[in-house]
Amino acid sequence: MGPIANVNRIEIWRERCAIVLFFIVLWLPFADSLLTIDPSEDLTENRVRETKPELGSRFSLRELETYPGKYETYYNDSFGFRNSLVQANSYLYLKLFGASSTSKVHVGKEGWLYLAETVDYFILGPAASRGALQTWTRTLEERYEWLQDRGIEYLFIVLPIKSTLYPEFLPEKAVCKGQGNLLDQLVEWLDRNSEVPVLDVRGGVLAAKERDRLYHRTDTHWNDVGAFVAYTQIVERLSSVFPELRPWPESDFKRVVLDREGGDLARMLNLSTVLPEESIELDPQRTRRAEYTYTLEGAEIASERTTVEDARLPRCLVFRDSFFNTLALFLAEHFERMDFYPQSYEFFPELVHAAAPDIVLQPMAERLILLGLENPAEVRESFGPRRRFFSSNRTVWSTGGETGFGALELDESPAVVDASGNLTIRFSEARPSFAFDVESLGKPLPRILRIDLSSREADRVTLRVQPSRNPNWGEDILLDLKPGRNIFYRVLPKFGGRGSISFRPGPMGKEISLNSLEIRYVRIG
Repeated sequence: MGPIANVNRIEIWRERCAIVLFFIVLWLPFADSLLTIDPSEDLTENRVRETKPELGSRFSLRELETYPGKYETYYNDSFGFRNSLVQANSYLYLKLFGASSTSKVHVGKEGWLYLAETVDYFILGPAASRGALQTWTRTLEERYEWLQDRGIEYLFIVLPIKSTLYPEFLPEKAVCKGQGNLLDQLVEWLDRNSEVPVLDVRGGVLAAKERDRLYHRTDTHWNDVGAFVAYTQIVERLSSVFPELRPWPESDFKRVVLDREGGDLARMLNLSTVLPEESIELDPQRTRRAEYTYTLEGAEIASERTTVEDARLPRCLVFRDSFFNTLALFLAEHFERMDFYPQSYEFFPELVHAAAPDIVLQPMAERLILLGLENPAEVRESFGPRRRFFSSNRTVWSTGGETGFGALELDESPAVVDASGNLTIRFSEARPSFAFDVESLGKPLPRILRIDLSSREADRVTLRVQPSRNPNWGEDILLDLKPGRNIFYRVLPKFGGRGSISFRPGPMGKEISLNSLEIRYVRIG
């Protein structure tokens, strides 16, 4: 056999191997959809993936027409090895170009990640309008005066974001071109024009920066050390009103460094295992007294609670954002009872009545304040969704049927049956959905959703609001149900047009009764 024959044989084997490899690659996604062989972790996408649509034994023509589109949306979310491909794309972007695969995260220097909108504010640095500053002043004064009339103290706390504390690690393009820090403008305005108690912890946190790293590199938030610095300032400020409060000294904690998975920004890149976090934590060397629970009796809005068996301590209610999660571990030791509720700009009188606090704290991260200064209408309404709902007479949709602005249409489903005027939803069987059409409204409007559900046992339900025009965006609302009747009020995202409201089953999968569902348009201003 000559050299030419050997070369031909090698070429034949190469072609055969290429064909086999082609078919393996072609069929791997299908194999993964059947056998789930993709070893990568689930992606972090801040949304719920579409579930596989099903046609019941008695399906309507409308369901048949919409089925192909629904299945395509489901397949785009679920094709084989999707997780690995998305993660590989993020990894290549980072390693080859030093860039982010998502517009929501910016890659900084020395492994630091930043939330994009905080970098954008640092770059643009716009001046706050006089109207926005007046709106914030009026809003905070209304809360302060309302609480003072009831003998309750109030403290508005300003928490810094990472780009403010660590601008040296921002991307090269992040050069401030604006007219000063928006938050500085607000704090100075409040100091000159208002009596609302404000605590700006930025100075103390900035001073502590020289001693230790205060923020996670791969997360939006501060670490234990940064939260401890802010905690010390908060308790020292409160001690002027409650002399029994004294912060724990730093010597009561042991500094430890642990290797953990990457934080929320790394997860947004789907690289939490590739970008680990060197987490600086404070391990208490004395026994914590605070006990943690999840409910606030007597309120229609879910809350979290810590308790300490010491009647000499004050009671506290906190309207918080995510920066408070670490702060709570330290502050909980100083209150007989501390209730805290996640919020944006909301203030809920019903929670104040239920908690009966001695003081209300409202810690708010700089990022949220910046967004509010750019969109003052978001903060103009002082009180919570329940009050807004009942102050409105503009019903947009309801399970009662036609309104002047649109209607809710109940998709045909064996999971929903008429039961003496109520809708009994068996979440273990299907996921009922309501379609809405509000084209006639003409523009996006703020709305309040009232959900009335009854459950025999404690359970959790996810309610998803999904606009039709943007299938990649929607909002999931988690509802924790207690036995009996549950009424919830939620602010809906601002969008017009067509969409759907769907219910997804909870962990218990029990039978739940939907008594009513109503949405009202709320005028702001």
